[in-house]
Amino acid sequence: DELSARAGADPARAATDIINAYEGTYDYAQANADQDTRARVTSTLAEQYERRADAYTDEGRTAEALDDYAKADEYRAALAELQ
Repeated sequence: DELSARAGADPARAATDIINAYEGTYDYAQANADQDTRARVTSTLAEQYERRADAYTDEGRTAEALDDYAKADEYRAALAELQ
């Protein structure tokens, strides 16, 4: 977030871009990648959903923030199963 803010990027949009990139590979990674790669992809998604939720909270977009916090929790649960 700090790096995005310094670069002038919208934190929610930056997180969305990363989410879109990683969600496109999530199912493939879960089915075909080694455990470390699956964990990295899952962890990145959890982090980015939480970052976007934080940005939405800052913007007063409570419903969207709650949805993203829930999604982050889902990915964290999946990550726990991988470890």
